[in-house]
Amino acid sequence: MTHSSISEMQVVVARYLDGLETFDAAARQLAVVLRRRPPASHVSSRRPGVLSLKPFSLRATPDVRIAALDLAPGRGEADQAKAHTLFAEAMRLAPTIQGEAV
Repeated sequence: MTHSSISEMQVVVARYLDGLETFDAAARQLAVVLRRRPPASHVSSRRPGVLSLKPFSLRATPDVRIAALDLAPGRGEADQAKAHTLFAEAMRLAPTIQGEAV
């Protein structure tokens, strides 16, 4: 996950926590961000210097840890808990998202 992706997720979370977005709308926006950039594969490419990508599947990696990801920097524990609940919903939605615009 890139720094810009994390920053983008933090903006979505902040808008939700500030009451500017509903839970469902924010979860969907986070799901779009999660689906946007597939992770790199460790499988080597046939051509040197070319990065091989594998399809992103949350079902293949259901044990995603989000505790270390600061989704709501500078916020209290209650907001952190809300942010993680929102992220969990986004993870649930992500397999159904087809690269929609935020």
